[in-house]
Amino acid sequence: MLFRSLFVEIDVVWLMFLGLTTYYATLFLVCSLWFFSALNISSVAELKDRAEESHADYQADPEYIERIERIMNEQKLYLIPNINFDSLSEKLDIPPRELSVTLNGHFKKNFYEFINYYRVQEARLILASKEHVDKTITYIFHHVGFNSKSVFNVFFKKYTGMTPSEFRKQCQREN
Repeated sequence: MLFRSLFVEIDVVWLMFLGLTTYYATLFLVCSLWFFSALNISSVAELKDRAEESHADYQADPEYIERIERIMNEQKLYLIPNINFDSLSEKLDIPPRELSVTLNGHFKKNFYEFINYYRVQEARLILASKEHVDKTITYIFHHVGFNSKSVFNVFFKKYTGMTPSEFRKQCQREN
């Protein structure tokens, strides 16, 4: 008697109906999301265009530009491996919003591009130096503040058009 109560009769037609209903409901939701995003893609592009225009029209405060360039060259804040936007803003004594707009509007770079540009310039000096011929690429990318060799290679190639090894070989040929 106990085993009879464990078995329940299942109506297969009901299960098929339930499965198909959830399938079509999911399809309807996905299509609705796709349609909604297709309608609103133009507003996203409009916001992007508006943001680019606002940076193009921005007249950076010359004092901020001078301070950023001076402190970056003198104190070399980019050598700090884990520097972030807020700590840079604090060290430069520039409000975060103003720093962001200045970097994007005047320097045409976001925070990471800006910091990594300076790091690549420092790496170029080391790679081109006769004094540092014995330094490995790994030592150099750590020394200039990068934590990852792949990120270092990507930014180095972006700003110089060649890999660090190619750059070093070219400098050695020229010297």
